[in-house]
Amino acid sequence: DDVAVVGCGDGTIAWVPLRFASTGGGDLTATATVRVDGGVTSLSAVVTEHDGRVAALLVGTDAGNRYEIIARRRPSGPAKHRHAAAPTWSAPVLRATAHVGPVHDVCFPRSSSKLFVTCSVRDLRIWDSTRCAELVRVQVPNVDCACVAVTAAGDAVLSGWSDGRLRAFGPETGKLVFAIPEAHPAGVSALAVVDDDDTPRRTPLYRVVTGGTDGGVRVWRITDRRQTLAHSMKEHRGRVETIRVARDRTQCISASTDGACLVWCLERYVRLVALLDQTLFHAALYHPDASQLLTVGSNAHVTYWEAGSGEAIRVVKAGTAAVTALDVARSGRFFVTGDAARTLTVWDYDGGVALADCAGGCHPATVAAVALAPPDGARTTLVASAADAGVFLWRVPDGVDDASSGPSRSDDTPP
Repeated sequence: DDVAVVGCGDGTIAWVPLRFASTGGGDLTATATVRVDGGVTSLSAVVTEHDGRVAALLVGTDAGNRYEIIARRRPSGPAKHRHAAAPTWSAPVLRATAHVGPVHDVCFPRSSSKLFVTCSVRDLRIWDSTRCAELVRVQVPNVDCACVAVTAAGDAVLSGWSDGRLRAFGPETGKLVFAIPEAHPAGVSALAVVDDDDTPRRTPLYRVVTGGTDGGVRVWRITDRRQTLAHSMKEHRGRVETIRVARDRTQCISASTDGACLVWCLERYVRLVALLDQTLFHAALYHPDASQLLTVGSNAHVTYWEAGSGEAIRVVKAGTAAVTALDVARSGRFFVTGDAARTLTVWDYDGGVALADCAGGCHPATVAAVALAPPDGARTTLVASAADAGVFLWRVPDGVDDASSGPSRSDDTPP
């Protein structure tokens, strides 16, 4: 059709007739334009096999979006000339989306494996895991979202941001439910939800434990009408990377880059146990029966700890690169790690041996976070995010997956 399609940095796509080819010069004037979100970085034509004409255009942008624009040809004149009719173009249709910066955190709702939440530069997103499709996007300009969690009731997505605010959004609409300014003035880096719904009516609906880049740990009471600070604890001297709450909700653990993981009482708000090592801790969690703790960090070790005494009872070498991400199955039978060598590994909890991995770089960049989906009777889904903006969904291999929700061992059985 002698038309050039031009993509511009402001998101404009223009159709420009190449009249100058026959006249030897002249101005180029667009005959049609459309706008997409983000600057256009790529254009590709989809050509039909039978006549070689363009059927659609695929458009990529620097906002992580991919669009399709369909050509609609209107027959005109005699039948033998109908193939030459100039096409009209549909409005851009969004076909796929992606983050544009490092994906810092990922989580599933407590009782659903069909949805998961990710957070990155300037936004958080809710995804359909069955279709790998974005359902809701929440954007906050000029700040980064460092951590996310979903309430037990599933009625709010909680998020921590680099501007120091704790924000909650509706999971269906993406509208702001509440915001706590200066939750941590230097930035919120970790959070976890303590569900208190089964306590008497006048107590909080739930509590939120947050960690900051300044090393502070704070507990917030959340009700229908207000959000108040319950307690502030400051013993870490480095960034708080992870906070996890025990199943009985009486304590939590915070992991920090200062070489300490601290176990906190959520009833008296005092430190119970300190786990110390010569490493930068990146993640920590409880075994489902709460008798043991797992930690990972820059020393490439997975360490088992006795929860009551804080004594290290096993150290497993997980490679040569820093282990940056960790999650455990609800059955307690296996756990998953991700590392700076771009590898995901599935481990047998009791044996401390690798059951499956994707060594050789299954991710293009450092694995930033991993999350195992709640058991739903089918094979377990594993979501991993990376520092290159990628989000990857995996199926736990046969023979490893177990949909049982009960712990794999009794409290007095060592790993």
